[in-house]
Amino acid sequence: MDTTERRRRAGEEAAHWWLQLQDAPSRAEREEFVDWLRESPLHVAEMLRIAQVHGALEQFKRWTALPIERDNDTADDNVIPIADAPRPANRTPPRTRSWVLAAGLCSIFIVASTLWMHGRGKVISTERGERREVALADGSVVQMDPETTLRVKYRDEERRVYLDRGRALFRVAKNASRPFLVEARDTTVRAVGTAFGVEYEARDVIVTVAEGRVAIFRTTDSGRDGTAAAPLLVADQQITVRASAETEPVRAVDSGKALAWAQGRLIFESTTVEEAVRQFNRYNRIQIRIADEQLARRPVSGVFSAADPESFVAFIRSVVPVKITRDDAADITIFSQR
Repeated sequence: MDTTERRRRAGEEAAHWWLQLQDAPSRAEREEFVDWLRESPLHVAEMLRIAQVHGALEQFKRWTALPIERDNDTADDNVIPIADAPRPANRTPPRTRSWVLAAGLCSIFIVASTLWMHGRGKVISTERGERREVALADGSVVQMDPETTLRVKYRDEERRVYLDRGRALFRVAKNASRPFLVEARDTTVRAVGTAFGVEYEARDVIVTVAEGRVAIFRTTDSGRDGTAAAPLLVADQQITVRASAETEPVRAVDSGKALAWAQGRLIFESTTVEEAVRQFNRYNRIQIRIADEQLARRPVSGVFSAADPESFVAFIRSVVPVKITRDDAADITIFSQR
């Protein structure tokens, strides 16, 4: 569903809820309304927009006497004297009710957001071709790769982030009394003030330290951080925790190269063309396809801007005789010329 369709549907649902809330809703209806607000900030925005429009219409003096079309086209019948209609003494005036509801919506959203944060956690995600840099409430900064989802769940005693997919670079604000933890699958990375990257792809977890030190723990069945899975990692060290629960030995790396993806750079060292194309496709709307298995297995080396797939295509053309075609979406297919 595209953005226009989502907004249209949210507007229709908001209009439905506006009418529903004009009378005293039941507890079940109120709970359903709060759940609907929690689903998306767009729901809250559309609800507040309706409240604002309704309030503006209430201030339009002739609103109470607008003509409408009816079967018998007489002047008297075309005026609806809403202003003279009796109003129940125990009902809040419409204009006041509009702004009370708008204020109430803000309060409900704040409460709903708080419950969400303490429950599932704040969800931040990126799609294909999207990179984000997010400042967290404690001053820590997260650089998110495309196709990444994480949840932020802060408590008084700890700062915990769940990496559900993808990869992210964390620059942690120092707070010795409130450790920063990143959990991916059954692996927890614990830091106080440092910079490190966590990658969760193909069910393996890779941790790379750029600054400071981090500790790696296995997460127990109860959800608690269990025994250490490896010694402390320091700058320019990396470790891979396999999906099979095996932990590879700590290895020395150039963290600048290993975490180059956080700066939008792709570094290939004897990487297959197939894998290089997979990396480019994650960062771009334009997709590359290799139509030759032998070419797909060919190793390549080089440094490229992740947002510039054309440079990679030009590189391939410079080293291998190929044919390039483009479809209506500007996607690129590369054929070998034999």
